[in-house]
Amino acid sequence: MSFNKEDKFLVLRKDDILKYLSEVYQGDLNLIVKDISKGREKDGKPPFNDYVVVNEDEPYAKAVWSLIEYYETFKQFQEDCEKVQAKIQADPELKRFWDNEYPWGRDNR
Repeated sequence: MSFNKEDKFLVLRKDDILKYLSEVYQGDLNLIVKDISKGREKDGKPPFNDYVVVNEDEPYAKAVWSLIEYYETFKQFQEDCEKVQAKIQADPELKRFWDNEYPWGRDNR
């Protein structure tokens, strides 16, 4: 099981937009952002998501990435376990085998 970085976000510093783009391009960018937010709303999504961004040049970037990787890997493991458990519960023969061979697998709550 592995978790890989994906190049799926575009991050622009607001200071850079104001400093390096003309007013015309800033207006164009604003229109693009509005079109995207309207499209997201049509799809039933919030117009914008909030993100935590870490510059990879920062000394703590590797530690932050390790935390994300650990969490995502563990989350996938949990989802896989839940799928297996659902299959066991849905199949009487598997459930009987599981309960007899692996008594710690029973729900004794």
